[in-house]
Amino acid sequence: MYSEKTAQTILHGKWNKLNNFEFIMNRAYALNRDKLKCRVCGGWLISSTPYAHRINPNLPLDKVNRVNNLVSLHKKCFMAVDNLSQDISQFDVKSQKKIIGYREKLVPSHTRNK
Repeated sequence: MYSEKTAQTILHGKWNKLNNFEFIMNRAYALNRDKLKCRVCGGWLISSTPYAHRINPNLPLDKVNRVNNLVSLHKKCFMAVDNLSQDISQFDVKSQKKIIGYREKLVPSHTRNK
């Protein structure tokens, strides 16, 4: 489920405070809940390492990594959600709406961190 690089990062504790043990465990639950499909484009997440994105990253630490705040995404979809300035015209209209919805929840955290 985890790439070698991710496993080493977890083992040596080099992630930020949000990527704690609760995140690691709940990420697997979210992937199962999402039935191995990307929540943006609906594609299967079997052929590559799935990404987990926090729907609302502004929640307190005890709530931010709960399963109901995590979504499973392809890397391409994750990058489109996380990069507010990225062009998303290559996505279909339904996926664009989902990306925009997730981005709207990210705006406060992205502006606060700069």
